[in-house]
Amino acid sequence: MSTEPTELQTVRAEEERARPPEHAPRGQLTDSLDNDQSSALDALSSPPAALVVRAEPEPPRILFNGTLLEPKQKIMLSAGTRAAVVCKVRYGRPPAHVEWHLDSRRLTPLSQMNTSEIGKPDLWTTRSILEIEATRFGYGKQLACRAYHPSYPVPHYRNAYALLDVASNTVFLFRSPEVQVEQMAHNSTACQTTATLKASVTQIG
Repeated sequence: MSTEPTELQTVRAEEERARPPEHAPRGQLTDSLDNDQSSALDALSSPPAALVVRAEPEPPRILFNGTLLEPKQKIMLSAGTRAAVVCKVRYGRPPAHVEWHLDSRRLTPLSQMNTSEIGKPDLWTTRSILEIEATRFGYGKQLACRAYHPSYPVPHYRNAYALLDVASNTVFLFRSPEVQVEQMAHNSTACQTTATLKASVTQIG
């Protein structure tokens, strides 16, 4: 007969029942614990995710010669000249993206820069600079600065417009060969002008 106390015999019996069978894969419980611990450590050691709160920027504005233009204000240029036009979008988070269009044609800007606002480093100003070459064929066309931002209402962009006013004046002179008309001979000269503004022609001599 066993001389162990009844309480000790009861504990040993419970241990025998809790012991896994001999054919069970060894280390299974240990592997399970290791995986759980590894997942916990990965979660603790992962870098914190940055929470970005979007901020809707102001509508885009077009500047010419340092002056903010009113909607659809004219940009006065002379044919054959080049000029820089700026589109500015302020107080965006993240920064806005800007595109330029002349009527339906997309233009390529010289540069686009994003800078933080003074006193508000978490907000951004976007400046896009476009160089345009003025020709008489651009007269009256619409220049558009289009700013994209996920916080704008659908379709997530806003436009600013300006109109090109290109002043040009071209004069063509045509001289006909000498024409004999009965008793007199004379040279005939014609003058033709093309201009975006009303032109005046003065004959001298």
